Formats: sequence, structure tokens, C-alpha cells
Amino acid sequence: MRSQSYLERYLKGEQRQVWSELRELKEAIRDEPLFSDTVSVAHETMRRVRNNLEIVHKRLLELDYKFLYPDRVIVPPNEQTDQIIQKLEQKAGSLPLSLREWYKVVGSVNMRGDHQRLGVSEPQGPATDPLVIAPLEELLNDTDYPGSWDSDANYFADLSVDLWHKAGYSGGNDYVVRIPNYSIDAPIEGMYDWPYPHEVFFVDYLRISLKFGGFAAFHLYGDSNLPRWVSAWGNEPWPSQELEYLTHGLTSF
Repeated sequence: MRSQSYLERYLKGEQRQVWSELRELKEAIRDEPLFSDTVSVAHETMRRVRNNLEIVHKRLLELDYKFLYPDRVIVPPNEQTDQIIQKLEQKAGSLPLSLREWYKVVGSVNMRGDHQRLGVSEPQGPATDPLVIAPLEELLNDTDYPGSWDSDANYFADLSVDLWHKAGYSGGNDYVVRIPNYSIDAPIEGMYDWPYPHEVFFVDYLRISLKFGGFAAFHLYGDSNLPRWVSAWGNEPWPSQELEYLTHGLTSF
């Protein structure tokens, strides 16, 4: 009896198990026929992510969320995307497949904005960590900046500022992914320390974010050890109705 492919298992509902197993294989996923199967899993994952983000975008507009950059909320890939990826990988090395397929399928995202109960971009507003993933062109341009490289010729792809900077505080390190990376997924560096207390892979960060309607830091609320400006919600109650509306019916990935 033929064993099921990873994509077949993924489509049948084993999303987390499939990603966990493929991560454990590390660079071995680059060998055929496994490579094609792995690419298919990453592509299907990002197709679902994009669909979820488009739904959340529409619902946030309905909730009168004021996007800081309305024309940059979701910027899809274009006819130059493959060429830019090729140039980036020629200069910095292979992207993890999760990030490569993100840029092939989703593009860039910037969900910073203003809302009384979902967070604000005003200085020192609630730190809800709205999802931001930088445009591919910025990653390529940053390869010319010496500060983006370490002494071992690793390039740090800067995906976004951290949740504190997004809310107007003097925050910590940016969220970066170290390249080259030959695996299906990569940890986001800058999240090793508090408030994200463990290694967070790119796809897991997307899961946390979309579990809370695009605002990953909501998973931190209620921790008595958090500073008051994060754990307290001012005079506003927990936005349970808004979060339930934003996340209702989203597709698991």
C-alpha cells in the first residue's frame, strides 16, 4: 500500500503534524521527491493564509479599524516576484520554503492601525503586535547594508519591527530570519526572549497572529507578570466580540 504524501496528509487535516515532521527533516527536504511534496505543502499553507488575511482585512474595515497604510495592508506578488527571489537567493542564499512561498503567494502585509479595542499606532498604545511582513524588495535592498550580515556571512532578513515599536515604545530587536536556510521553516529571531518565551517559527507566528485576528500579542494578555501597559486594557473590556468576529470560520493551516 502506497504511503500518503505529506500534502495528502495536510489536506486531510494533519497540518501541525506535517509541519512538525518536515521541520525535523531540515535540509533533507531539498532532495527529490520530497522537495516537490514539501513545496506543495508550503504553497497550500500560504494559499490558506492569504485567504484568511483577505477575510480579516475585510472584517477589520467593517469594524472601522483605521489602517495606518491602507494601500499596503495586503500587497500581492507581481510578475517580478520570482526574479527578485532569485536575486535575493543569489546574494544571501536559500530562503526557507515557508518564507519563499509566503512571497510567492501572499506578498507583503501591514496591519498597523488604530482601533479603540484592537490597538493603536499612537505613541505608547496597547502592544497588540499587528501582523507586518516587509515587502520582498526591502529584503533584497537590505542585502547592500553591512549591518544586515554577521561575521559568518549570514544575512538577517528583517521582516518587521517588534511589537513594542509597533505600539510606539522603544522596543527590542526587529523580527528577523537568518539566511541561508534550507529547511521548510525558520525561527524568527528577536522572539527568543520575552514576551515570546520560546522559539517561534515563521508559520507558528502566522498561526498565533491569525488565531487573534492578526494581533499576535493578544495571546499574552492575562499574564500577571506583564507590564501594566500590555496586560491592562484601560477602561475597555477584553474585545471578545471583535476577536470572535475576526476569526470566525478561518481555515486552519
